Amino acid sequence: GEHRIKVKYPGYKTWNDIIHVKAREKITLPPIKLVQADGLISVSSIPNGASITVNGEYQGITPSKIQITPNRNNLIRIFKIGHEPVMRDIWVKPAEETSLIVKLDSLTGTLIIETTPDKVELWINGERSGDAHQTVQLPAIPHEIELRKSGYAGYRKTVTPQPGFAQEVKVKLLTLEEARFARLKSSIKTTLEQE
Repeated sequence: GEHRIKVKYPGYKTWNDIIHVKAREKITLPPIKLVQADGLISVSSIPNGASITVNGEYQGITPSKIQITPNRNNLIRIFKIGHEPVMRDIWVKPAEETSLIVKLDSLTGTLIIETTPDKVELWINGERSGDAHQTVQLPAIPHEIELRKSGYAGYRKTVTPQPGFAQEVKVKLLTLEEARFARLKSSIKTTLEQE
């Protein structure tokens, strides 16, 4: 009948196989070469949700448990949009379990906002942030910038601040009537393509 065979040794991966045996039949298995067991590392980050690569290969997002090759340097890279990436060299023994916790520093960029007319409200990601004529430091991830003033057409734009590079947003808000005229087409075509 069918039999499962398992060979175990500390620090090595378990070897498994299935053999089929007939009555009074002698079976000799070929030599079994055990492979060293992987190390196991628990990777966490602050904040969570960062991507993990080991020796350049994607392994998932934090928090996560990852098997890594023992008895060698393994380069672990942890990165997330808007944060400084972190790299660590990890060496583990076969079947060793360890952990790695890293804090990812936020990357920020400068946004200089200038508007006409005065006293325009600035909204960033749906939250009011005071007068629009100002300089703000924001994390280097996409942000929705909105400018509002009563009697004027609003302005909305998605901006991603760049670390070490100040970005300018200069906006002249149009009155409602100006905005309506700006949307009018200067020419139109008939169904016969006559302009």
